Amino acid sequence: MRFLFAAALLVVSSACMLNPVDGQVVSSMTASQSFGGYSNTASQSVRLEWGTGVVWNDAGVTTTSATSSFVEDDVPLYGWNINAALPAAAWGAGTTGHFAKVRMVVPAAGSGSDTFMYSFKPDWSSCRAANPGLSNFISRCKSPRSPVAYLYTSDFPAGADFTVSLLWTSLGRTEVRVRNNGRPGVVTRITCSRFGSASELTVSEPLAPGEWKSFYSAVAPAGTVTCAATGTNEDGSPEANTSNNQATRSF
Repeated sequence: MRFLFAAALLVVSSACMLNPVDGQVVSSMTASQSFGGYSNTASQSVRLEWGTGVVWNDAGVTTTSATSSFVEDDVPLYGWNINAALPAAAWGAGTTGHFAKVRMVVPAAGSGSDTFMYSFKPDWSSCRAANPGLSNFISRCKSPRSPVAYLYTSDFPAGADFTVSLLWTSLGRTEVRVRNNGRPGVVTRITCSRFGSASELTVSEPLAPGEWKSFYSAVAPAGTVTCAATGTNEDGSPEANTSNNQATRSF
């Protein structure tokens, strides 16, 4: 594994997926990827899963090494690795390009519960150097979506990209459906208007790639209604890709 030696400094009491990182760009959807990390348990089963919506699917199984590659604080670390190409069904479409979400699972023994390996930010190596100690490393360097890691093709949007559709409801409100066709972001405002009526709704709703949420405007779904969603990228910068974030519908 290409990160093997850097990882010698790492985790001694938790299972971690260090490759790929959350946000990694891959060469293509069909290319084989290296999934790997460390655990403090030898010959432990490790399962790679890919997800769509709330459904997770198996993509490969391996075990951690039977002999430790490194010892950290007198605790042996056992590496694992899976080289696998994700199936076509694992990839969702963005405004351009595609994304996939993956996680690593340690299957439960007996009647216990499965556990999940931590996934990390792209800068985990420098973050580890700035945050010595296991608890600091995990709390400050793990991905905000851990144990999930998102993979992107190179033509996927660089930031959040919200798209909007409008639906009628019997509640006297317009349902504004917002989907994120880009990278993780936050919806901060929903504005709607029609002749003689307008409404602005302030929200703070995270949206992951491919995720959608519904918001309900005080503007009634009657006549011609126009609504827009605005927000930020995950780092708080304004969403740049706003060409699709407005919709008009005649009810």
